[in-house]
Amino acid sequence: MSTPLLNLSVVESYINDEKFIYDGLLTICIITTTHGFKVVGTSCAFDPLKYDKMIGMSMAKNDAINKLFELVAFNLK
Repeated sequence: MSTPLLNLSVVESYINDEKFIYDGLLTICIITTTHGFKVVGTSCAFDPLKYDKMIGMSMAKNDAINKLFELVAFNLK
């Protein structure tokens, strides 16, 4: 029996919604899966002068997707 290929597009197919929360230099991404499960990713800047909202969003989403990879891999096994 062959194991299904796990890649970014497979993981992204499990994403139903994403929300972002901002608190100072902290960015939180909440991904809701197609099954209703929520995965949280975070990013935080150390220097307020270098804070970039778009970079914070990207890093927080990448963190959440990395966590989702583990859950999808477990589900496919």
